[in-house]
Amino acid sequence: MARGKQLDNETVYKIMNSYFITNNYTETSRQLDIPLNTVYDIVDRNINKPEFVELQNKTRKKFSKDFEEIIELAVNRLKTEIKEQDRIPVNQLSTVIGTVYDKNRLELGESTENTSQTIKIAFNEEIEELSK
Repeated sequence: MARGKQLDNETVYKIMNSYFITNNYTETSRQLDIPLNTVYDIVDRNINKPEFVELQNKTRKKFSKDFEEIIELAVNRLKTEIKEQDRIPVNQLSTVIGTVYDKNRLELGESTENTSQTIKIAFNEEIEELSK
């Protein structure tokens, strides 16, 4: 790309759309054969513009819809594999399901960890006396 050359609106849209799908500057640069610095510049200049915020929301919704279809297919395949017991190792299918599930949670801004902590505080009589 020549220095200082203005990009047309279609190219800017393609860069932003690719970035929202990949969430990766380098991959967007590679896919569109556009210099990495140009991708950084275009994304940074446009990321908060209303039309691209809307595009990002649409991209997330599409990903979520696609995810639901993929996970349904994967679960059905897993059920079939479990019944047949010898075609594809179940651990490979469960890894795919777990990975896609985590990616969807991240996309929705939710935690991918299930953590809980229990704290027990036991007061003995001596501490109770001191606290009076």
